[in-house]
Amino acid sequence: MFQERPVGGVAGAARSGRASQAADPDAVGHALTSHGHGHGHGGSARDGCGGRAGAESVDAGGRPQPHPPVPAGLGWRYPLLAESRTPRAPRTSHMSEPPPPGPIRVLLVEDHDMVAEAIGLALQRDPGVLVVASVRSVAAAAEAVARHRPDVVVLDRRLPDGDGVAAIPALRGSGARVLVLTGEATAAVAARVVDAGGAGLVLKSARLDELADAVRRVARGEAVFDGSLLTGVLDRLTGRTPVAGASLTARERETLSLLADGVSTDEIGQRLGVARNTVRNHVQRVLDKLGARSKLEAVSIARREGLVD
Repeated sequence: MFQERPVGGVAGAARSGRASQAADPDAVGHALTSHGHGHGHGGSARDGCGGRAGAESVDAGGRPQPHPPVPAGLGWRYPLLAESRTPRAPRTSHMSEPPPPGPIRVLLVEDHDMVAEAIGLALQRDPGVLVVASVRSVAAAAEAVARHRPDVVVLDRRLPDGDGVAAIPALRGSGARVLVLTGEATAAVAARVVDAGGAGLVLKSARLDELADAVRRVARGEAVFDGSLLTGVLDRLTGRTPVAGASLTARERETLSLLADGVSTDEIGQRLGVARNTVRNHVQRVLDKLGARSKLEAVSIARREGLVD
């Protein structure tokens, strides 16, 4: 069981405030009656067959002519005949009216407590947003999604136990939409988010009110990406721009990730359990596939393309 951060009392206050606004059944009944759905509007003017007693029409000379009441037998056998004498008031269908929207349920996944607290407080200032939980890792996020069924997951791209973007498909399983927080928004990173099924990408340097607006937009079904990234995203997703590193094998990706962490060749061999010469071969293939001339350039390209954090 993973520990969740306590969510402050703002959410509880918002919930109780919304609960106090529930509709009064008496007021609803009065409204229906005032619109002609109660018994006080001509209920006694109808006969037993559904026709209106004494309903009138106009003859060729313009003189009003009373309609004879429809016999009970005909009214039962031919209901359209009875209904044609008396137009019915429109029926009120509760199914045609959508239920009042509830708050947007948000799960916050951020490993830095200070950042998480600031984001949580900013979101909870909006009465239409409810932060249901705040967790620190990918593993805890998967458990919290199953428990709380959020509408939106605000997900940090870099987490202690894994890549946030890679976790998007699992977090979307319950129907949640995922909004990714990142320190660097490039077309390559945005393309990864889109390809994984994410709904948006927001820079950590953005204002808190911009993040809250992005949460509301994502909850409405919109995609939230900076307009300057869209061309690059489309180029990558349609294959017009080759994705750097797409041909890297799983072992080469491991090697690249360790290079990005500053691990030496000998230590990479120890961690991967391979000989030093094998590591050198992995590194050379990484350089070739990324078009880099050095390890440092390979890491720089990998960061720009969203291959490593």
